[in-house]
Amino acid sequence: KSEMVTENNVMTQLRVLDLSGNNLSGEAFEESLVHAVNVGCGHLCDLNIGGKGTLISKEYSENLCKALEQNSILHFLRLEGATHGLTSDEILSIERSLFRNREEFFVRQNEKASSFNAFLSSTRTHPSNASCSSIDLESYNGIDEDKDVNSHIGADENKLGLSVLFSIPLAYHSPGGKVRALDTLSYKQEQDHLWTSFAGAQKNIDLRFGFATTETLRAEISNKCIAIHYTGHGSPEFLLFENGRGGVQFVSVKKLTSLLCAGTSGECGVEFVFVSACHSELVGQAFIKAGVKHVVCVKVLDRVLDRSAQQFSRVFYQHLANGYTVQDCFEIAKETVVEESSKFLLLPDNIDHQVPIFENAKPSEWTPIADPARVYGYGPSSTRLWKAPPPPAVPSVFVGRNVEIYFTLNSILGNTHIATLWGEEGVGKSTVARAVANYAYERKLFRDGVLYLRMDKVNSVSMLLRRLLQAVNRSCVSADVDLNFQFSPRSRAEEDTLMESQVESLAEILRYRNSLIVLDHCDSLAENTSSAAEFELFLGRLKDEVHGVHILITSRVSMYSGRFPGFPVKSLEIQRLRPRDGAMLFVRMCPHSRGRADLQVPGLKNASPPVVDPMGTNEEEYENGEDEMLRYDMLTSLSEDSRLRITGNIPKKIAALAYTISATDYHRLIYECQNVVGNVNSMLS
Repeated sequence: KSEMVTENNVMTQLRVLDLSGNNLSGEAFEESLVHAVNVGCGHLCDLNIGGKGTLISKEYSENLCKALEQNSILHFLRLEGATHGLTSDEILSIERSLFRNREEFFVRQNEKASSFNAFLSSTRTHPSNASCSSIDLESYNGIDEDKDVNSHIGADENKLGLSVLFSIPLAYHSPGGKVRALDTLSYKQEQDHLWTSFAGAQKNIDLRFGFATTETLRAEISNKCIAIHYTGHGSPEFLLFENGRGGVQFVSVKKLTSLLCAGTSGECGVEFVFVSACHSELVGQAFIKAGVKHVVCVKVLDRVLDRSAQQFSRVFYQHLANGYTVQDCFEIAKETVVEESSKFLLLPDNIDHQVPIFENAKPSEWTPIADPARVYGYGPSSTRLWKAPPPPAVPSVFVGRNVEIYFTLNSILGNTHIATLWGEEGVGKSTVARAVANYAYERKLFRDGVLYLRMDKVNSVSMLLRRLLQAVNRSCVSADVDLNFQFSPRSRAEEDTLMESQVESLAEILRYRNSLIVLDHCDSLAENTSSAAEFELFLGRLKDEVHGVHILITSRVSMYSGRFPGFPVKSLEIQRLRPRDGAMLFVRMCPHSRGRADLQVPGLKNASPPVVDPMGTNEEEYENGEDEMLRYDMLTSLSEDSRLRITGNIPKKIAALAYTISATDYHRLIYECQNVVGNVNSMLS
C-alpha cells in the first residue's frame, strides 16, 4: 500500500521494494515517491511501482526526474505499465541518472575489492571482453556497501558450479595470408545436452554458458570456479580461443600455463577441466601443471568426431551431476563411444580419480532456459536500454559463409560503422545478416543488443523513419515513449517539418545507445535513385549525431561504397557458394539424405570430405590458392552433376532442388557419384 512508502523505519532498511500492481495514485503517493528516491531516505536500490493502476501526474513526474538527477542513489526504477507524464527527454535523463548511480556504486566497491574489475569492464562495450560476463546487474541490488563484495560475486557460495566455454571462431589467417573458414561446431546442441543432463540431476549446481576468450577463462579462475568445460578446435600445440571479433586467438601450451597460473601461488584452484577438442593432450598437461587435479582430454595425435565428443560429454556429465566419481564417469562415458573410446584420456595417470566433483550438491528444482540471452551474459531487460527480442534465427542448415560473416563483423566493429551486403536474389544476403546479428547478440558485442528490421516494401525515407520509430518505441525499456506523430502532413513543408522532428527524436533516443541496427531487404530504397540519395543523407545525418549505433543494410544492388561525410562505408558483395559448399548444402537440406553416410564411399576410407587443419599444415593441398581440394571426393563429384550445376550454386535454387528431387533420383545420384569417386581414386592409387 502507498502508506508503506512513508514509513521511514521501513524505508531506511530496504534495498528492494516492489509495489507493482497496487493501483498507486494521489498526492500522498506522489510525495512519498519523490521522498523514496531521495538519498536521505536510506539505501533503496530497486523500486518497482509499475502496473496499469499506477498514476503519476505531470507535475510530480518532473519532480521525480529532478530528484533522481540531483539527490538519489537509486539503481533501478521500474514503471512498466504505469501511466505517467514523463517526456522522452526526461526518460533519457532518468536512465542516465540510474546508470550513473550504478556506476558510482561499482567504483566505490572496486576500491574495496580488486576482483570487481572484471565485472566493471563487462558493463561497457569492448570487443575484447564482450563475452566475459556471466554476472548481471540486478544481482547486485541488495549488496551492503559495508560488506565484502567478494562474497556476492557470481553464484551462491554454497552452490557448486560448472562453467561451459564455447570457442566458435569463424575464420583464421592461413600462413599464406588468406582468410579461411573454420568448421562450425554444433555448440547449441551440446548446450542443450548439458542443460538436460544437469536438469535431470535436480541438484544445486550452477551451470553457466559463455564463449571462450582468454579474458573469460581468466575471469572464471579469479571467481574460484571449480569446474570448467571447453569446447572448440584444438591442435597438438595450441588451443583455439575467440578473439572477440570472429577470428582466432592461438594460445600455445606455454602461454596457457602462464595464463592459468598468473596471480596464484602456482595452482589455479580449479579442480576439474574437460577439454573437448582434438589433439588436446598437451593442453591437458598445461592444466595439470597449473594445479588442476582431474583433466579429460583427447590424445595428441587423434581427432574426435563432433557427435562422438558430444555423446561422451553428455553421458559423462549425467553421472557427474548425480555424484559419481570422475573415474566412474569416464569409464561409463567411454562405453558409449566404443569406436573412439581409446582417444579419450583422463589425466594425470599417477593420482586417484575416484573423487566426486559435485558430491555435496543439494537437491534443487531446475527450470528450462527461458531467455537465451541470459545464457550468454545479458542481464534482465531492465538493466539494458533495449528490450528488443533476439534477432531472427539462422537457418538450421547453413554452410559456406563463415568468411563473409567474419568480414562483415570486422567491418562493423572496426572504423566502418555502416556496412552494406548486396548480391543477386537468393544468394543468401539476409541469412548472412542474420548470422552476423546472432553472433554479435550472443557475445554481447554491442552493449544494448541488436535491433533487426525487415524493410520489405519500404520505398521512402519517411516510411523507413516510421518503422524505426515504432521499433525504438517498442524497445525502449523505461516506459511507453510515444514517438509516433499522429497528424498527416498536407504539404511538402509540413512533411519536411514532420521528418525533421522525427529524425531529431530518433537521434535523441539513440544518442546514448550502443547497438547494431540491421535493415534487411532495402531493395525498394536502393533501386529508386531519388530514395537512395535521400536514404544516404538520412544515414549520414543519423551517424553524425549518434556515434554508438552501427548499421548493417542488405539489398540486391550495391548501395554505397566509400564514405559518408566523416564516416567510412563498407560495401560487401555476397557471391554464390563454392561448388563444394553447394553440394554440401544440397545433401544437408534434402529430406532423403542419410547425412554423412551419403558422403562416404564403401570400402574407400579417404573419400569423405577432408578437414583442413586450422594451423595451415594442409596448405599444400590447395591448388593455386583456390579453395578446392586436389583429392577427388563425394562433394567434388556431386558438384559436377548437371542438376546441381544448373542451380549456379545459388542457395535458394539449391534448396528448391533438394526439396523437389524424388527419393529414387536422390539415391541414384548418390550411388552414381560413389561409383565415380571409387573408380577415380582406384586409378589414382
